[in-house]
Amino acid sequence: MFVSQLTSLDTMGKENNLPHWLGKLPEEREGRGEVSEVVPPPASWLCVAPQLDFAPAEAGCTRDRERKQPHEKMHAGRRVEDLPTPAFTVDLELVKKNAQEMTERFRALGVNLRPHMKTHKTLEGGDLMTGGTRRRIVVSTLAEARFFADGGFDDILYAYPLPFDKVDVCAALTERLESFHVLVDSPEALALLQRRPLHGGKRWKVWLKVDCENGRGLRHTDPAALELAQAIAAGPTELAGVYAHCGNSYHCQGVPDIQTVARSTTQQVLQFTEK
Repeated sequence: MFVSQLTSLDTMGKENNLPHWLGKLPEEREGRGEVSEVVPPPASWLCVAPQLDFAPAEAGCTRDRERKQPHEKMHAGRRVEDLPTPAFTVDLELVKKNAQEMTERFRALGVNLRPHMKTHKTLEGGDLMTGGTRRRIVVSTLAEARFFADGGFDDILYAYPLPFDKVDVCAALTERLESFHVLVDSPEALALLQRRPLHGGKRWKVWLKVDCENGRGLRHTDPAALELAQAIAAGPTELAGVYAHCGNSYHCQGVPDIQTVARSTTQQVLQFTEK
């Protein structure tokens, strides 16, 4: 069991090329509710390390970008028991299996899958979840959007209500990529897009965020939601889709409760799109 490498983005929006280690958290985390001994994982497991604000004290390692050694060389070939912590294990074969099953399920339903990248924040995870196409993904921040765009992903939905001070950043991504989608939940946000024409004959691809009992977006029963959808479709913008966030599933107790929320949200979104 040896070190492998992924390319990821940390929660602060910085690119993280630190090695992704194999193994579970050893005794350094004892007393915090995690495991207190090394448990050798299957050979297929990868392990993800968080972004560090300093360079590990390894020979030949320095913060000088021109002189530092590639991170993967610092730990390549070392045993799990000898690796630094903290570390987070991932069963790669299980991830591949889950991604494939989800892809096949959506294909059978005749629906395009647009998976979210915000949890793993890795190019490799994105490859698995898109079947290698690197198209149709969702992100939560513009840092994530730039990271995946730089990694070759070319159809990205920025699933956060348009920040009024980030229109130019969104415009640059829209003009750069084949498809970059933004999300709005107010007429004011739409007006900002309408006042910012795009170069190259492009149109803004806009999703409307609706509230399906989760407290985010315009209520799906509110006439204002339908009016905003019609305004998006009628102007120099394109109504690309309707988006709902199942935040009301956070406090569910078990899978049946989560499935109930998912079915209810799906039904309410479909009812809205049929208006």
